[in-house]
Amino acid sequence: AEAARAVAERLRHYVQAGHFGEAGDIRLTVSIGLAVSPDPQGGGPVTGREQIRRADTAMLEAKRQGGNRVLLWRAP
Repeated sequence: AEAARAVAERLRHYVQAGHFGEAGDIRLTVSIGLAVSPDPQGGGPVTGREQIRRADTAMLEAKRQGGNRVLLWRAP
């Protein structure tokens, strides 16, 4: 999970630092949700569909918290 978080943070910082558009006047940020299997909170492997659902849930929570962040899915 920590290696995935580190890669996602590097990507987030890269996008945030970039200047896009012809004039370099467009700034972007990203919200990234991560889910790992097996779940570090316990339990066994989950399906690919469930992994995507979990990562999407984490991404939506990252956006809800203001965006421009990386969050790891946590069981409710």
